[in-house]
Amino acid sequence: MVTLERTSSAQRLVSDIDQLINEMLDVRRRVAALFENQKQTKTLQSVRENDWFGMWAEREDMNGLSSCEWLTQQRSQQWRG
Repeated sequence: MVTLERTSSAQRLVSDIDQLINEMLDVRRRVAALFENQKQTKTLQSVRENDWFGMWAEREDMNGLSSCEWLTQQRSQQWRG
């Protein structure tokens, strides 16, 4: 019974991942269509290649913290004052 539940959960996860991939491809096609409609010659690059991607990675106050941990820390500091 446990194996069947795990298999079912795994199948749902794979299905969810496939759906997300399809949605991302659809959004990328829409963005490409916008550029085509605006007759821009700029080629599309990966989001990861933009300057703003990962801009928080170098923040000293976030070093070693997840975004949730950092946010919790910020809120507690702000609410104390």
